[in-house]
Amino acid sequence: SMRITTYLLIILFVPHEIVAQKIDNSASFRDVKSDNYIRLHYDNDVFTKTDYDYTQGLNIEFTSLWLRKNPINHILITPKKSELKYGLSFEHICFTAKDLESFEIQYGDRPFAAALMFKSFVIATDTIQASRISSSFTIGVIGSAAFGDFQRKLHKVIDSGYPNGWYHQIKNDVVLNYEISYEKQLLRLGNAFSLQSSTNVKAGTLFTNASLGLNASLGIINSPFTSVKNNNKFQLYVYSQPLVNVIVYDATLQGG
Repeated sequence: SMRITTYLLIILFVPHEIVAQKIDNSASFRDVKSDNYIRLHYDNDVFTKTDYDYTQGLNIEFTSLWLRKNPINHILITPKKSELKYGLSFEHICFTAKDLESFEIQYGDRPFAAALMFKSFVIATDTIQASRISSSFTIGVIGSAAFGDFQRKLHKVIDSGYPNGWYHQIKNDVVLNYEISYEKQLLRLGNAFSLQSSTNVKAGTLFTNASLGLNASLGIINSPFTSVKNNNKFQLYVYSQPLVNVIVYDATLQGG
């Protein structure tokens, strides 16, 4: 009913608390209606004049039908009755403690940490069941080899607190991670509103965790569960993704 729909919109799009959220380009609300594209995504909490926890992220993503020849696809999920999108991405993420300028180890706070990664992924969309499975394999490094202390140069340029905490960052280690996400469309109102359930599992040396929740888009949208050919040239929308997470291991907090 309209009353239920209105209630859902209030829950999803009126934030009670704003929390930094790491780049998730496989989510349906970031879908691109093309088999071939290059996308750059950049996060930085300097835009809100804060530097804490997830502080910066860069993702450069490339998808192409040519990548169906990628041998890593053999360990990813590729259902036969789905539209398949093949991609590679480069990702860099940084995390900091609350006191950027302290030279001391900040006991009771999170450590400084950075990871540099290359990811191979497949997004499989079932247009009949209105669902999609995304799977990925990631390899990279965590620690000083990931160049997180580049933040010092950035802050010197913008004259915003010198981050000395990188002297005590997480030590170098290898990143090997496997990830599976599943989304199922629950409600769609034309090209104006879309609501999905969302499940995600990660296992590996960087993150081992699971999440369950919802995501929604409101505005002028393309449904992520229709064929690539059904493409509105213009989109303008807001999205929300409330999740409950169960954390088993997090190398950015605990080391490799």
